[in-house]
Order: sequence, then structure tokens, then C-alpha cells
Amino acid sequence: MALPASGPISFADINAEIRRSGSATTSLGESAVRTAGNRRISNQSISFSDLYGKTYGASTVFLAAISSPRAHAYRWSQGFGTKYSDPASPPNATTYHVAANVKKTAVGFNQNTSTNRYLSFYPWSDASGFGTRYAATATYPTAAALSTNGGATFNFSPDGNAVVVGSIAGTPTTVAWAWTDANGFGTKFSDPATSPPDCYFMHFFGGPLGAGNAPSEVIIFGSASTDADRLSAWNFNSSSGWGAKMSNPSTMPLSGVFTCTSDVFTVITGTQSASTTERRSAAYDFGFTTGFGTKYSAMAATDILGNPSGTQMSWVATGSVSPVVSYVWGRTSGGLAGTGIATFPWYSNGWGSKYSDPAVPIPSADGSGEEVSFNLNLDLGVAHEGSPYVTVYPWNNGYGTKYANPSTSPGSNCSSIQMATSF
Repeated sequence: MALPASGPISFADINAEIRRSGSATTSLGESAVRTAGNRRISNQSISFSDLYGKTYGASTVFLAAISSPRAHAYRWSQGFGTKYSDPASPPNATTYHVAANVKKTAVGFNQNTSTNRYLSFYPWSDASGFGTRYAATATYPTAAALSTNGGATFNFSPDGNAVVVGSIAGTPTTVAWAWTDANGFGTKFSDPATSPPDCYFMHFFGGPLGAGNAPSEVIIFGSASTDADRLSAWNFNSSSGWGAKMSNPSTMPLSGVFTCTSDVFTVITGTQSASTTERRSAAYDFGFTTGFGTKYSAMAATDILGNPSGTQMSWVATGSVSPVVSYVWGRTSGGLAGTGIATFPWYSNGWGSKYSDPAVPIPSADGSGEEVSFNLNLDLGVAHEGSPYVTVYPWNNGYGTKYANPSTSPGSNCSSIQMATSF
């Protein structure tokens, strides 16, 4: 459903659109209403006219998969809609990661083959889907994904004017290019003076809201290395490239970091260590200019059974919903049990108790959760092994009833998901 395209809009209309009772107390300045009106930054003015025709649940589900066509996209509005046509030139081998820019005008996949230099990026339109694949970069990557310079991970800068790729081996382990939607990859920025030992995950601090989409940002890197830089941060500017490396945390994670995320005050990681002093996750105060601060105490119980494969934090509060952190892992590895997904509230003083498991867990035939993503409307999507390869839940202080599976399945194990909200 959508809000009226013209004329008066009542708060009852808004409440219905953002999944509240008609009599609930709501204001235009709330995060949920700002999300619906695409006025997400707190200092932006917002009026009823910003809400004309908007659909709070309208999103796209992007998926990276191991078998052809490997790049998938579905219409989404509080449930799966029609699957978009596959790209005319799909990725040429297994894809490990998918990311769209903040305006959702371009979407990229990394791939395990040298065709198109291991990266397949496409123009994107909600109306028509995938466009013609962008030309390859002039330089780098030069080896397979998850190998030397191939790109274990990548992302667009929050303002959409740069693309950064991280790799698990080689020198440098991270490279960046200028980006325009008109031409795709532009000039390669000079490499950083030093780079992480390896890059299993990278995250722009605060996400697209963190610094108001300004060109100057901070990139957090997670490394599986035993090196002192297993969690590190670099200044980055989408106009000029790499800046100075920030100081490392005074207390490092106890083991390799496979994933990280953040709100605007905190960096949270998924680690290998099951120690009672870490419990497979380490969290830190973090500031845009000050960097890493105090490390938080571990969560109260070991509720993450396997090494976290993917994580995403939703910190857009809707009603009484607290920011939450969700993890997925491979259940069958090492005989691990559990549902393969765990979600925790996050408070100003750290971890809350794990939410109850979903009534319908992700499928257990293969048992491996690969990546999880919230959209700004608080739907929680999981990419996983085992049919139907993608599972999505509504979220409101806990898992809601699982949405129906897509009518057209991705057809193979999915390694990455992005629930991208439309604006």
C-alpha cells in the first residue's frame, strides 16, 4: 500500500503505512516517518508533502549466488514481489558479495573469474532492473575473488562517488576508484600508505546516515589475521581517496574479525573467539574524529555458536524498537546446533539478552547462514544455503511471522544479501 499521492494525509494514514495502530502517537520528526518520506537526516525539514505517494515497505532484495545467473533482484513491499529479469551479462562465476549505492542507481557483485576483472557492476532502476554491465576497471583487481587483490568484499562510499574493494591477500589489500553512475569506474586513487593485513569485511562507519553522506568518511576493516591490525580504521574521502590510518583499539579483539557494523557511536564486530570475555563478538565506542574508544563487556551468554558469517545493524528506531544486531553462522560446521541466526538488542551500556529464536528458522538441510541484512523498514533478510536460499522476517521487538518465500527461487545457495530501501 502507499500513502495518498495528493490531498490531505492524516496521521492515521501514516500509522497504517508504518505498521502502527491508527490511534498511536506519531510525529513527523520520527525516524520511521523520515524513512518513509526520504528525509532521513535529523536536520532535514520534513512536511506532509514529502510523504505523497510513498510506500514505507518498498525495497529491493539483492542476492549474490553461487550458480548462474548469480545476480538476483526481487521487488519487495512487506513481502516478495516479482523477480526482476536477470542481467543480460550476468557475473561469470560464483559471487561472494552484493552491494548497491545509497540512491540505488548502481549495484555490484564480485565474482571468482577474471572476466570483467572479477567485478560485475550494473546500472539499476526500480522500474526496469539491471542495465548493461559497466566496463571493467582499467587496473585491479588482478586475481580471483577471495584471493590476491580479487576482492573478498567491496562497497560504495556513502555519497556514492567511490568504490572500495578489500582482499584477503596481496599488496595492497585494499584499492579504491572514483565512481559515477554515468561511466562507472573512474580514476584509481593512490593506494594507502599502509593497508590492512587482509580484508574479510569492510564497513563505512555509521553507514549511509553516519556522516550525512559527506565525502569524508571512515572505513572500518575486519581481518582474520593474527596481526595487530585485525580491526583497523582509515580516513577516506570520495573526492581525494585515502587519508591517514586511525589508531587501533587499545584492546584488540581476541581473534580474527570476519564482519563488522556500526551505529553512529559504536563499532560491533563478529570474531572467531568463543572466550567468555568475548563470545564471538567485540564492540567498541567509536567517534568519527576520535576513533576507537573503550571496549564493551562481552554479552552475557554464548548465544552465537559458530563464527559469524555476516552482520547488519538496524539502528532506525520504530516506536519502541531498540537498535538490534543480528548474526548468522553455519550450523553444520563442527556439529553446531541452533537456528543459525541470533539477534540482540543494543543499549547505551552494551548488550541486552538475546531475542527468542524465530518460530520458523532458516532451513537446516545445509544449515549455513551466509549473510543477514535489515532494510530501513525493519525487515530482516537472510541469505543462506539450502532451498529457498533466502528467508525474510518482519521485525518488531522480535521476529515476526516469516514472509512467504519468493515464487521464483534464486535456484542456488546465496552468499550475500542486501535489503535496499527505495527512495
